[in-house]
Amino acid sequence: MNKALAVMTDSPQSLHRRLRAEPEAPKRQRSHALSLLASGQAPSRVALAALLAVHRHPIRAWLTQ
Repeated sequence: MNKALAVMTDSPQSLHRRLRAEPEAPKRQRSHALSLLASGQAPSRVALAALLAVHRHPIRAWLTQ
């Protein structure tokens, strides 16, 4: 069953700044995922997983945090 993606309240620019400022790689990857979703570059979880070269399960975990 497909669930709707989370509604992004932060702007893509603020998420991109957070991405660039994050020193820890796992958190930086999650910030990158949120930035791609907010900018509309990834229309679905599967597309986002393909862009980041990860399985869809980490994407689900990142979005539920």
